[in-house]
Amino acid sequence: MILKPSLFLIQFAVLIATIAAQTAPTVSPTATPTPSASDLSTPLGLSGALKSFPDELIIVDVRSENAFWQGHLPQAVNIPLGFLWYQHPSRNLDSFIVVYGQPASSDSRKAAEILRLQGYHHVINFGSISKWNGPLQK
Repeated sequence: MILKPSLFLIQFAVLIATIAAQTAPTVSPTATPTPSASDLSTPLGLSGALKSFPDELIIVDVRSENAFWQGHLPQAVNIPLGFLWYQHPSRNLDSFIVVYGQPASSDSRKAAEILRLQGYHHVINFGSISKWNGPLQK
């Protein structure tokens, strides 16, 4: 069977495009990296992520409102532990949520468990506010 030159060129171009699509990198050059969950549990990692990805993080302070206003991490929102069952930090279940609480307390661990039970995929337990070595906001 002899193919006409134009049909042959079209089939050849389709073959080349298919091969190129299979070997092309899958990461877009404009894609922004996402913060790593393992880094966000440390003061250095969280501080760096707040500088690099401020719009992608939700920092949740699960202490009382009074404790929150005495000083909290930058960009934090206050949702006391007892309110987490009905007050959600985000509608996006893929948000990166970092929770922290009182020194010498398990409230941040409990908050992380509650958020995971609600379907959030990226919940990081930072632990105690006393781990933070940067300035607190009031």
